[in-house]
Amino acid sequence: MKVKIYKYLVKAHIDDDIVKFGDYFKCDFVKSIIPNGFDLQIDVETTKVSKDNSKSLFDECDGKYDVVFYMYDTALGGMPSFGLTVKHSKTLAVIYLKCDTHSDGVGYTWKSMCHEFMHAIPILLEAKIGKMIGDHMDLTPVNGKLIPYYKNEEPFAPDGNFAVSLKYFAPYYTVQAVKAVPSYKYFKMNESTGGGFTFADLKPELRSLLDIMRGECGFPFVINSGYRSKAHNASLSDAVGDSAHLSGLAVDISCSDSTKRYKLTQVAYSHGIKRLGEAKSFVHIDMSKTLPQNVKWRYD
Repeated sequence: MKVKIYKYLVKAHIDDDIVKFGDYFKCDFVKSIIPNGFDLQIDVETTKVSKDNSKSLFDECDGKYDVVFYMYDTALGGMPSFGLTVKHSKTLAVIYLKCDTHSDGVGYTWKSMCHEFMHAIPILLEAKIGKMIGDHMDLTPVNGKLIPYYKNEEPFAPDGNFAVSLKYFAPYYTVQAVKAVPSYKYFKMNESTGGGFTFADLKPELRSLLDIMRGECGFPFVINSGYRSKAHNASLSDAVGDSAHLSGLAVDISCSDSTKRYKLTQVAYSHGIKRLGEAKSFVHIDMSKTLPQNVKWRYD
């Protein structure tokens, strides 16, 4: 899913909350309910467009993003009381979310982002399956009773409103995910690609290409870096902020043999790879279409 986040006069330092928000939907807890989790591609922008005029921003995002956050300082007042998720169009959900330093200081910002995003999922599912499904975040069924905001401050609680809602969404995503997972000749979906992520976290088009390239190269591929969360990417001293690793469209394949490195690069070019990096110990294969094309670089 593609997510756009606009920040308007936000005084709190919420960049870390945005990272936590994205990481939550790919964490083991979420994946224990929905196997693939939610692959969120997040773009963040500071805007000068006020809330009263924000519709123009959302119109621009319609068709490009699935969910848009408009985050602004609590001191500006107005509705909502804190967070509100609305249907902007058939395929776009908009989230208004107030921020302040106190709430952020107690870890409330990222949890609120996650909460409101859970409200957005039924809106997106409606476009996908043709009907509106239940939303159990604010009123959660517990032992036959509806309880308001049940364990809302505990997004990892196995019986809280997050878990109940995820289980309700699971049939609509799990079945689709199972059908969409192909079998690969040379790779397993659960094999590590570094940073706590697996082959499954890569985009399907890259997974398929790597399996084909591996067969043509005739030697094993060891991926030492695949998908990266923003937090993981930021922890690497040589990583760039707009790395294609963040969207699951790039891998670093271990390769210190010059003959194999030559073979690998030639096979990559034969399959239309237009972004490639070389180091003494690995080759970077990159399928991004939004970053500069027809480029090759060296790391050392």
